[in-house]
Amino acid sequence: YEVAYHHMNEAERESERKLREALDQIWKQIHANEIIGSVLVAAKPKTPAVLKHFLSHDDTRITLFENIERLEKLRVSLQRQTSKSAKISLARLCAALFSFLLETPSRREESTRFKGVMNSQTVIEIERRSADDLSLEEFINQYAKLRKPVVITDLNMFRLPWTNGYINTTCGNHRPEFKKRPRNAATWGGLVAVKEEITLSEFLSTYNKNSTRKQWYLHDYSLPTECPEIMGEYPPYDNFYVPKYFAGDYFQRLPFIGYQHSWPSLFIGSNGTQSALHIDSGGTNFWMYLIEGKKEWRFFNHFDKVNLYPRPNSNHFEFDVFKDSVDDYPLVQKASMYTAIQNPGELIFIPGGCPHGVHNHADITAISMNYLDSSNFWLYLWTQLMEGNYRDFELYSDSQFPIGLKKSQREVTFGEFKSTNWYDNARFLDLF
Repeated sequence: YEVAYHHMNEAERESERKLREALDQIWKQIHANEIIGSVLVAAKPKTPAVLKHFLSHDDTRITLFENIERLEKLRVSLQRQTSKSAKISLARLCAALFSFLLETPSRREESTRFKGVMNSQTVIEIERRSADDLSLEEFINQYAKLRKPVVITDLNMFRLPWTNGYINTTCGNHRPEFKKRPRNAATWGGLVAVKEEITLSEFLSTYNKNSTRKQWYLHDYSLPTECPEIMGEYPPYDNFYVPKYFAGDYFQRLPFIGYQHSWPSLFIGSNGTQSALHIDSGGTNFWMYLIEGKKEWRFFNHFDKVNLYPRPNSNHFEFDVFKDSVDDYPLVQKASMYTAIQNPGELIFIPGGCPHGVHNHADITAISMNYLDSSNFWLYLWTQLMEGNYRDFELYSDSQFPIGLKKSQREVTFGEFKSTNWYDNARFLDLF
């Protein structure tokens, strides 16, 4: 080390000194707490279950918020004191620590949960259920809370069919941002923005014919913010129905966050387009309803993330679930993969925190929604805390926030979905 330091220029030496000072501060914070901390553990509980315990008792709740404040002050202090190169070194150190954690005995035990899967990967077909005989209570307890995917059929989603012609009539003059998937892209879902701007109408007339635009993908295009007229011209905006399974979305219960106006969103892509293996942000649950086309889903449970070669500090993975061989990524053989072919008129539910990738086997049109309810509430809170989103964490952990769903919940129009007063209806919530 001394030889390396001797050959550094003055700027590199200053960066190294700043890095050492930052690491010394971190070490002092850790060393000063016998339980590693009131800073690192108490401020960031290890699991959603631990977080739930912390918030259910007044003394631990107060301690948690005090330590969040201390951790944030430390983070701000380090940001001010460290140079750009030192911050890069700190990021690399975090990546190294992440890799080390993956090799600890507890992680190895988790990664070998499926014993006997040695030479081939376990593939499980995702269960299919009709909405006619699947109650909300059964959906929550048998699928959502267990983080188990399911395909739901026989849903009534629209008053008027959302064909590409209808979408063109109502939203065709808009200019959305399109995506494409270059090889080895490190962005969300492996997708990057296309620089060219065209109307949605022009895209609909060329996306399955033009060789360049066949690679484009209309991805997660927010309809409430960008084309609200598609929901209906007047209240109750009944050209779209939210199924009973998702009508109790917690994001609709607070007025001060942005998520509640993001969904449903629109997806349109040509045969062959896809999204890389990824995890949706925030620990949110996710559903997608296919209007036209055919999609293939590949999904893994949350405890198999360690076997999928995760990128440090990211919701993405090195393993390409549609291209790479398990011979090149041997840990994947220890994971169980759920799969389904989704056809028009079917909705697929993907639980929060679970890696998934999708490939289009035909030109597709679909809508989707990320949401929050009692099944993933503690995962969402824990994720907000881990990511330092303290404002949202405080809003949702407030004791007055209405938690729970109604067993008697029915499908609702989009207008009802947006206007329900959940605080006034809190006494009717009987499913937790």
